Amino acid sequence: NLLETLLLQNCKMRDGRHAHLWQVPWGKHNPVEWRGQHYAPSNKVENVSLVLPVVMVKDPLTWMRSMCRKPYAASFNNRGARCPSPVESTKTNVAWQPTEHYFYKSLIHLWSTWNRAYIDLETPRLMVSGGWCFFMTVVARADRVW
Repeated sequence: NLLETLLLQNCKMRDGRHAHLWQVPWGKHNPVEWRGQHYAPSNKVENVSLVLPVVMVKDPLTWMRSMCRKPYAASFNNRGARCPSPVESTKTNVAWQPTEHYFYKSLIHLWSTWNRAYIDLETPRLMVSGGWCFFMTVVARADRVW
């Protein structure tokens, strides 16, 4: 992945270590609202304000098509040959965690809600328009990198 490669090559801490985690501390598939309240098993970070989320965003139609191939924790209607039709019902349930289920009117609503949360985030973040790939990574200790 190009963005991940560029981050690894260019973002280093003062001591020479790579300033890169493969996901945000709250988990790359969890809502940003969980920031500082939930931690992925391998990503306990003392101060999440020192984490700069770098988010690559796919256009919604390409993202919806990839959700047909690999829905992760989402379940929705129209998983057939026309999956997904943005004009047909794609009511979506996402089990972010076994006990945390969120409901969306459609896949488009899920995409919009997810990305809007990062746009509205009051702390620094970097959002990059992506092509065929979508992932989230972070730079740890951003205050020492930039």
